[in-house]
Amino acid sequence: MRQVFRFLPVVILVAVAVPMLGQQACTPSTSATLTVHNDTSLPLVQLFVSPVEDTEWTGERLGGNTVESGASRMIEGIDPHDYDLMAVFSATGAAPSVVEWEVAFEENAHIDWYLMDDGSGGVTGYLEM
Repeated sequence: MRQVFRFLPVVILVAVAVPMLGQQACTPSTSATLTVHNDTSLPLVQLFVSPVEDTEWTGERLGGNTVESGASRMIEGIDPHDYDLMAVFSATGAAPSVVEWEVAFEENAHIDWYLMDDGSGGVTGYLEM
């Protein structure tokens, strides 16, 4: 019986300390999210999220996937920064439609980008933050 009590304080210490270590090691995410709402009549085939200082379009986020008309796609893990956004839509037998936007992503922000037909064969949109 004495041996059980001798180890009991060690067991209690481990049971309390291990969960606390996990809490200290876990840092909250500061990344932002972007949800693109394709309310156009065209499929969205490319979505770029490029830092504003880049001279070339980088950061294509769809990876070969398509966001069909009427669908939405959430993009996660965007670091706080100022970005240029570009959405490229496929049009059968015509040049692709492109819409560009500049936006500042803050820590933990969620931004909705609504894209729709502009009535003259192009695409327009607006942001909600």
